[in-house]
Amino acid sequence: MILLGTRDAGPAHYLAKIAEDNPQNFRFIGSRISKPVFKMYGLEEFSGVMSGMSGFEIIMTGTCLDSGLDKDLVIIGKANGVTTVSVVDHWTFIKERFTDEKNHAVIPYHVIVNDDYAMSLAISAGIPSEKVLALGNPVLEFPVFKNNDAIAKAPAGKVIDSIENGMLLLFISEQLAQDYRAHLYQDEGYDEYRVLEDICSILEPEDRVWIKLHPQEDAAKYNNFLSGQVLIADSSIPTGSLLETADWIIGMRSMLLLEASNMRCDILSYRPGTNSTFIGNKLGVTLAIEDKNMLKKVLRGKIKVKNSSIMALFKGSTTRIRAFLDHMASCEVSE
Repeated sequence: MILLGTRDAGPAHYLAKIAEDNPQNFRFIGSRISKPVFKMYGLEEFSGVMSGMSGFEIIMTGTCLDSGLDKDLVIIGKANGVTTVSVVDHWTFIKERFTDEKNHAVIPYHVIVNDDYAMSLAISAGIPSEKVLALGNPVLEFPVFKNNDAIAKAPAGKVIDSIENGMLLLFISEQLAQDYRAHLYQDEGYDEYRVLEDICSILEPEDRVWIKLHPQEDAAKYNNFLSGQVLIADSSIPTGSLLETADWIIGMRSMLLLEASNMRCDILSYRPGTNSTFIGNKLGVTLAIEDKNMLKKVLRGKIKVKNSSIMALFKGSTTRIRAFLDHMASCEVSE
C-alpha cells in the first residue's frame, strides 16, 4: 500500500495520475486545496493518525516552498522506517522545496524530477545525486483538459455572448507578490499585479479579461482591477473550457501554461523585467513576451505564435514511475 500526500493542487494531480488505474493500492492525505483533487480521481482518504504510518510500503509526497504537509510526511515516514519518495513537478526553487523554516534539509530517500535538466538543478541545489531520478511527469504526458462542449452552457455562454466583438484574454494568475514579501524565494523582477496592469493598459473597449485564480489566491486581492472588462473566472467553469474559449492565454510561469500547451499552440508567458528563465520558453511550448509593446503586437496579430506541445517530451512518464514504485515496494528501506 502506498500513501500519497501533498498540500497543493498541482502535485496532487501528479500523484493521483500515478494511482488512477489502480486506486485500491493507494490512500491519500490532503489539505483543503488538495483533497478535492484526490477525490476527483476516486482515491480513498487515509483515516488513521499521521504518526501511525508504518503499515505503508511507500509514502509519496509532492513538494512545497514552505513547511507543511509535504515535509511533515517525509519526516514521519523516515522516522517510521518507511520508504519516502518526493516528486518535483516543476523546475523552480528546488532547494526551498527540501528546506524547512530553520534552513534544515528535509530530503526523502528518493526524489523524482521531470527531466535531465531538472536533475542537474536538483543536484546543484544540494540533493545527493544518487537520490535523484529523472522519470518524467504524468500530468504533462497526456492532455489534462479535454476539449468539450461545456463552454456552450451557462455560465460561460453568457460571457461569450457579451464579448462577441472583442477578445477574451484568460490571465493565469499566481501568488507571487505575497511570496516575495514572505521571502519564500527571490523576487524575479515582476509580479502578478504588474502583469495584469500591463494587460489592462492595452485593452480595446470590447475586450475582456478573465482572471483564473491559483487555488491559494483570494479573489479580493484583485478588487482594484475588477470592472466590466476585468472579471474573476467563475470557479464552476471547467479549466478546459476556459482554456478552449479564450482568444489568448496569458500567464507568467505557472505549470498550467505547460499543461495548456497540450491543448493549443499559442500560450503566452509575459514576465516583464524578469531575471530568470521559464522552462516553458526553454522547451518551446510557451512564447516569451519581453515587454508590453511585444504583448500588444502579439494580441493584435502582428506577431504570429506557433508553439510546440509538451506531450511528446514526457511520453512514458507514468509507466516509468509506476515501475519504479513497484521495484521500491519490494526493497528494504535504505539511505
